[in-house]
Amino acid sequence: MQLKSQIIKIHDLNYKKTKQQAQELLEDYSPLLRSYQKDHENFSKRPFELSSIKKLFQAINSSNIILVGDFHTFEQNAKNFERLLKYCTLHRLQFVVALELLMASHQHFVHQFMLGETSEVDFLENIQYDKNWMFPWSHYRGIFHIAKEAHAPVFAINSKGNLCERDQFAADTLSSIRKQYPDKIILVLIGEMHIVSNKLPQALCLSLKNKKISATKITTIHQNLDHVYKQLQVTNTKNAVVQFTSKRSSKLLEFCLQTALPWSKYESMLYWIECIGGDSRAFDGNIENKFIPIIKQLQSFLQLEEFITDEELENFIIYNRDKNDFILKEIQKIKQLNLRQLAEHLLTNGKSFKLPYSSKLYSAHYSMNKLSYLAGVCLFDSIYKQLDLSYDDLLESAKASRFIALMHQHITSYLCSKILNPHRKCDLYKDLCLKLSAPAIDPYIRKVYIESIKIIDACKETEEGNDKKWNESIFALKHSLPFINDVATLTGHIFAELLFEKLYEMDYKIAIHHLKNLLFVHPLGVDDLKEISDFLFKQTKLHLLQKKIF
Repeated sequence: MQLKSQIIKIHDLNYKKTKQQAQELLEDYSPLLRSYQKDHENFSKRPFELSSIKKLFQAINSSNIILVGDFHTFEQNAKNFERLLKYCTLHRLQFVVALELLMASHQHFVHQFMLGETSEVDFLENIQYDKNWMFPWSHYRGIFHIAKEAHAPVFAINSKGNLCERDQFAADTLSSIRKQYPDKIILVLIGEMHIVSNKLPQALCLSLKNKKISATKITTIHQNLDHVYKQLQVTNTKNAVVQFTSKRSSKLLEFCLQTALPWSKYESMLYWIECIGGDSRAFDGNIENKFIPIIKQLQSFLQLEEFITDEELENFIIYNRDKNDFILKEIQKIKQLNLRQLAEHLLTNGKSFKLPYSSKLYSAHYSMNKLSYLAGVCLFDSIYKQLDLSYDDLLESAKASRFIALMHQHITSYLCSKILNPHRKCDLYKDLCLKLSAPAIDPYIRKVYIESIKIIDACKETEEGNDKKWNESIFALKHSLPFINDVATLTGHIFAELLFEKLYEMDYKIAIHHLKNLLFVHPLGVDDLKEISDFLFKQTKLHLLQKKIF
């Protein structure tokens, strides 16, 4: 059995559990909402064919209106919408943005905000965001930033009334925008149930016809549909884009972006409800009850059950950004200067970490990525404890090996996060090079990128039998601990990404044997890192490695 088959088993278990919990909650919803949900489920089961990012972008280039589905509690959907806006900006396509999260009665406030006449705080207060939308503003902030930079108008398309009435209002508003901006693409972000063929798209076609607006091509982009995910699993296909096959008008195209596991969106919904409409990434008092099963799931998968005992698990306490003042006081108690500076740096930058010499954990926000990353930190720490060694003592020392220790931690933690979310992405070699060439790059970040590229180059040359660059990069990295950590983070994530891809298609037992020997037997040394480099970079065209758009 392949490693990926075991990973899929984990995802299936999580999917069934979260989907069932979500369905139980739907029982309390209105009959009309349940009807919309049922239609959404049925329409997603239509035939589809594999497509590509290239074909999706071709459809965007030739369309007048793009309807993008949003699962309001799931940040990934809004981020994908941002990526579509960035594509339009990069290719100099003129566009207009239309958002369900804004009430049409507040259009004048939207206009003022986009012109820079009001602050973000005043804007949110003016539109009564928490009352009218309630979903995390952090999901959508980036959309406004991109639109401002592109000088793209933003329109509100939401209204009072039931779902059908809101669909009709949105359709009429969009057709009016189409008439006002005939030469611009209209990108619409609206709830996923609204963009089912017989809902908003149908109402929009009729509204355009009534207003005698012809030659309008509409493309619908669904996201992370359950049935599509399951069908791709059955056919063993790893594909980010599919297109629904339809015998209807060629002016109506439908795609689906599969960029996340379906259970992730249900989990975000459940947690949002627990938070009573607050930020779905904020914690409740029982976060350990969510965190401990994640560690146990990873322990079982990696066959590391003995690494952390149940008693040790019970000792973990997780704090979030609401406890920043408390965490800062705890950090200030740390006597070792290097460790104190590193912890302050991680806290300031919203990173997840374990406080030195304690069972206290910090994560600014709630997300599966962050919790699984923290689980990896805890599993990594246990490597040292099993050998009666102290990872924190090593970091406090001035030895060059502390870079390798930090890199080891980030490889382990990112890999654990990747197991639970294979769609997670990080910057790869080409991304770092491209960002390094950006004109407005921060000097500190620039320095981190330069050192990270040097490290990767050195690892590649070591695999080719040349140790000179290796010695110059690894052992000459005599900077502050926060800086060394930032370099170790970027390089560690790249190593973990490549390691995951190398092992994904392998036999499960062989892959786990490799992982345990490479990462979980003892702290990494220089020779171990060389061995991993040799395993990862052999026949790898490093300069071509780039993060996928979706």
